[in-house]
Amino acid sequence: MAVIKIEAKKDTRCTQTICLIRGDRRTQILRFGVNRYDGGVDLSDLAWVIKTVNANGVEDVFDPEAVEIGESRITVDWLVEGSVTDADGLAKYELNGLDTVGEDAVPVIWRGGTGTISLRADISPKFGESDGMTNIEK
Repeated sequence: MAVIKIEAKKDTRCTQTICLIRGDRRTQILRFGVNRYDGGVDLSDLAWVIKTVNANGVEDVFDPEAVEIGESRITVDWLVEGSVTDADGLAKYELNGLDTVGEDAVPVIWRGGTGTISLRADISPKFGESDGMTNIEK
């Protein structure tokens, strides 16, 4: 299984488009790297989720597969699954950090790592020809 690393910064868009086959489930890990401290705020207590919208406009929210908190970095792994891969075209994803502690908790206090996933029915009809998509060797 390939792991794609994404440097997630607050309110920024990832320029890398990830290419998958429509219907893929749990075949690709997106690994978001986040600075633990953002503007003097420690993000280690946030609950992390990945929000998605597939090519048909269906929205979904996923819990990460794993979250690792280090001294200066937080790593969030998402094993791509669910409705995000149900339709050909471009799907969107976004990493959100949620403050779920206390009465005055703000639902979303950190948002970043936004990007796109390109989904197709199958690989190029002429396997091996360049079609502008990223090839991942297994």
